[in-house]
Amino acid sequence: PEVRECASRRSSSGNTGYEGGYNSEVIFTVEKAMKKYSSNLFSFLEGISGRLSQLELLCSTIEKDINEFHSDLAHKHNEENLKFIDLVKHLQE
Repeated sequence: PEVRECASRRSSSGNTGYEGGYNSEVIFTVEKAMKKYSSNLFSFLEGISGRLSQLELLCSTIEKDINEFHSDLAHKHNEENLKFIDLVKHLQE
C-alpha cells in the first residue's frame, strides 16, 4: 500500500521527482511494472501468512495432543506404581 500511495502522490502532484531525460511514457511503464510486482508480492505474502496461520494451528493441536499423551502416561505410570506397591505388600504378608 505504501508503494501505491507514493506513486499516486508523485503522479498527482505533476512533479515526478525524476531528473534527466526520462519521458513520461518510460516513467508510466516503470510505475506500472512496480505496481504489478508489488501487488504480486503482497499476494504472495498474504499466502505465506495464511500458511503460517495453518501451521500455528497445527502446532497448537500437536502440542495439546502431546500434553494429553503425557498426562495419560503419567496417570498410567502412577496406577502401575500403586499396583506394584500393593503386590510388594501382599508378598511381604
